[in-house]
Amino acid sequence: MLHFSSAKNRTTFELQVYIMIFLLIFLAFLILPVIYAISLHNSIQRSKVKTDETRSGIGVQLQQRNDIIPNLVETVKGYASHESSTLNDVIKWRNQSANARTFVEQNQAETGLSRAMMNIMAVSENYPNLKADVHFQQLQSQLSILEEKIQISRDRYNSEARNYNSQLVVFPGNMVANFFNLKPVDFFIEEAESHKVPKVSF
Repeated sequence: MLHFSSAKNRTTFELQVYIMIFLLIFLAFLILPVIYAISLHNSIQRSKVKTDETRSGIGVQLQQRNDIIPNLVETVKGYASHESSTLNDVIKWRNQSANARTFVEQNQAETGLSRAMMNIMAVSENYPNLKADVHFQQLQSQLSILEEKIQISRDRYNSEARNYNSQLVVFPGNMVANFFNLKPVDFFIEEAESHKVPKVSF
């Protein structure tokens, strides 16, 4: 009788162990996907933060450039005041760039400003005294340096944005993105001619 009771207790204990193992496996199947989803969400959010930080840096550089352009226009006006159409075009696009609130507006302003700056540099070729003006040379040099920085920052932003957007469309990131309603970000224009201020040799 004692032997039978001992065997029964052992069987009950083994059954309890099996149930515990089953419950642990079941909980693991429930918890691990949640932990993975949280980890993936955090990774996507970190990528978004890097994208936003890079975009913010571009904004600072664009502001610096937009602050220089009016001084350049005033310098050119001192030598070529009758080129009002060209000068006004530069200011118009500069103001649109400064007031842009969306990527569409910013990209349109960048394209227009790039063309307007090419025109104003072409005008300067017709005025030797303007080209020789030290202040004009300094402003043009500052703009060229800033444009190079903007280009580097823009490329870095587009790379970060591409990485972030890819995480939102590739499985399983797309499931996390849909669940948390994460949206892709826009890109800055990448055409080389759209953000290069022509270098003028003095």
